[in-house]
Amino acid sequence: IGDMSTPVEPGERDQEQHDAIRDVFVLSSACVVVRSDLFREVGGYPREVGFYGEDLDLCWRMHLSGARVLVVPSAKARHRNALATRREDADRDVLQARHRVRTVVSLSGRLQIPFAIVQMLITSIVRVIVGAATGRVREPLASLRASLAVCFDTAFVVRRRGEVRPYRRVPAAEIHDLQDKGSARFAAFVRARRTRLARRSRELTRTTTGSASARQATLAVLAAIVVIVVGSRGLLVGGTRVVGEFLPLREATESPRALLSTYLNGWWSGGFGHSTPVPTAAMLTAVAGVLMVFQIGLLQSVAIVGAVLIGCIGMWQVASGYFSHRARVAAFVVYAATPV
Repeated sequence: IGDMSTPVEPGERDQEQHDAIRDVFVLSSACVVVRSDLFREVGGYPREVGFYGEDLDLCWRMHLSGARVLVVPSAKARHRNALATRREDADRDVLQARHRVRTVVSLSGRLQIPFAIVQMLITSIVRVIVGAATGRVREPLASLRASLAVCFDTAFVVRRRGEVRPYRRVPAAEIHDLQDKGSARFAAFVRARRTRLARRSRELTRTTTGSASARQATLAVLAAIVVIVVGSRGLLVGGTRVVGEFLPLREATESPRALLSTYLNGWWSGGFGHSTPVPTAAMLTAVAGVLMVFQIGLLQSVAIVGAVLIGCIGMWQVASGYFSHRARVAAFVVYAATPV
């Protein structure tokens, strides 16, 4: 849908993973070399796009003509990289969104246009909702307006597609295969966040390993686990209580031997009984019962208490985005104290 992302993340370690010459879908117009005959054939940069999107339009038309777009990491150039300061366009977001949407609709295949428009609308609406929550709504609103406006900009789209038709040699399906699947913006966000989390986690590990805060966090976690075990002593010693549908496991039908027999013969005794594939959970429960030395009551108690411990581990991971032992410990303790 026209969103561009780079495979190189800020702060990424150079391990020669990006040193090879390879095909890409689009290159920045800051440093690009084009064959003169091919540049003339496709009509050069689009007249309607002065800035903000001319690189996407040009590279897309290069692919349509059958040419290749290559990135050469060994090439060197110097660029000021300060277009925002040299061109103080008040409507930069509007122009960028309009050019992107027009390029997608004008250069996509006929059968792809409806799906592209719907995808751009859905993506824009989601971005507006997220932007309203984060306070960054200007760019998403510009994208939504551009996606709606292109539905009424048929004259431009028809004229633009007519200009491209003479050198459209590559099927739209092949062009689509060169693009990232899904939303490039969302994929770039997830990739950047994963990289940032890993980097900050390494920094946190280096700065806190063996420190007082790390020792305090370990003691707090151990204390929370002790509280969970002590608070669950009634379950571990006396077993579960019969409350509503929360029934204890029965030796006759839920023992490891009975569950294994039920799983193998294909007869499910639930309800009035019926011949149907038995859920895999029956086999897993039978295996867990064997590990508990055939004590199915102990198995149920351990499963209940273990679910709380697993939830605490999950809460610890959820709070890892705060890059602080205190935040992790606070989330861990609050989650552990809730059921107790």
